[in-house]
Amino acid sequence: MVACMVVLAPHVEAITCGDVVINVLPCIEYLRSRGALSSTCCDGVKRINSVAKSSADRKLACECLKSVYSKVSGINTATAADLPRRCGTSAPYFSPTTDHCSTVLYLEDETNEQRIKGDILAIKDERRIQISSLIFNFDR
Repeated sequence: MVACMVVLAPHVEAITCGDVVINVLPCIEYLRSRGALSSTCCDGVKRINSVAKSSADRKLACECLKSVYSKVSGINTATAADLPRRCGTSAPYFSPTTDHCSTVLYLEDETNEQRIKGDILAIKDERRIQISSLIFNFDR
């Protein structure tokens, strides 16, 4: 007899709203179009992006950024949306116009995205085969 036990650990966010706020603060003057883009700002953006790895973490970062942007007057939305790119990283949740924080799946990387696309295609092919098999069996 073989016994198998699976233990699942609860997911713990690796980032807090406080982390997001502290790391985005050096960017505020730049986001208000009142200052130059500093290395301190970009370091914070990269830090947020490197810590917010899971979908839950990225959703939290998105919600926190939306909160910061709503409380600070004069944020240039185009500048905020372009901030990660200007800092040499990718993070779509930095946009202040992002109203879909709770519904967007933030893929971990391109490999994961390709795996998901592959899984979807495999499921479609499997269903197509099942349907073809049913039709073939029905015709007999």
